[in-house]
Amino acid sequence: MKLGHTAIFMTLFCTLMLFHCKKQPTLPQLKSAAVQIPHYDANGSRVDSDSMHCDSLFPVLLRMQDEVYLHPQSNAGIGALLKVSFDSTSGCFLTIGKGVHNPAMPEASWKQGRKIASGYDAKRWAMYMKLWSQGVFAPFGRKISGEISYSKVVLEKIENDTLYTLVSTPFGSIILKE
Repeated sequence: MKLGHTAIFMTLFCTLMLFHCKKQPTLPQLKSAAVQIPHYDANGSRVDSDSMHCDSLFPVLLRMQDEVYLHPQSNAGIGALLKVSFDSTSGCFLTIGKGVHNPAMPEASWKQGRKIASGYDAKRWAMYMKLWSQGVFAPFGRKISGEISYSKVVLEKIENDTLYTLVSTPFGSIILKE
């Protein structure tokens, strides 16, 4: 009998405490907004913040791509290039394409032709990066095919007659064909 009164008392006590205790108010979750500070180059052109980050990566990435190009059988070179090329924050490969003007074409079309060529070259590198990241070893230069549904030009540089284009390509936008 005493056990029954204790059980009833405990049930009432817990029920009263449940209604009496109010949940502590929670502060709203504040999301920190990234402040975009515009940056300008020496010519007064606005520079994207991505390109500022990539400007320092550019020579390293270019040197590593050239190394893989010269030594296509080098697994160590490919592994190192993959580590540098993949941006885990955005899930994108950063690749550099090169385009040289074609002297056989009229001078008016040099700029456009060079731009198209450097874009294709950067996307070709992105397809190799995806292939290599999946553990498939294919020496650079071997024919591969696929599609890229989206990519973004991050930075362009011109040295002599060569246009270098740094392109960011999301991993999921690269569709390789077997």
